[in-house]
Amino acid sequence: MGKYQVGDQAADFVFDTPDQTGIHFKDIAKNDKNIFVFLRYLGCSLCQLDIALFKKEYENIVKKGGNLYIVLQSPQSTMLPVKDQFPFPFVCDPEGKLYELFGIEPAPSKEKMIGLKTMKKVGQAKLMGFSHGAYEGNELQLPAAFIFKNDGTITYAHYGKTVDDAASPKTIVKLLG
Repeated sequence: MGKYQVGDQAADFVFDTPDQTGIHFKDIAKNDKNIFVFLRYLGCSLCQLDIALFKKEYENIVKKGGNLYIVLQSPQSTMLPVKDQFPFPFVCDPEGKLYELFGIEPAPSKEKMIGLKTMKKVGQAKLMGFSHGAYEGNELQLPAAFIFKNDGTITYAHYGKTVDDAASPKTIVKLLG
């Protein structure tokens, strides 16, 4: 599948959370503001930073009607012990099936995954106490984010060009209206 764009309609897709398997998008779509943020894996310090930023903005996301899911390449066994530390659910996709379904490609090389803001973001992660943990999934995986209506129509699509190019929580809040 190629990259999705605003206005495209995604077919119903199935995913796992740390403690459930086989969840259909159509069964969790609460409104027209279903947000799926694709990061790399829990051990990635940049991803830990992004997750913390989404946790900080979560109340504002909910106030605007947002239904947030964070997708990681981490398996259920990694996420189950930490899932209760966060107000939003995680999607566990260790085989990268959803990344493939939505056309979220990895960078072609380590050099090409580094952006102009990567080192600044690494520094920010270190200042906040995050450090790199276990490697899981494709180390070169790039981030992405989508907002879906209940029927699967995409109202926002962002494909990161580098590892530091994840959608910001503040941008998501603004998009929710």
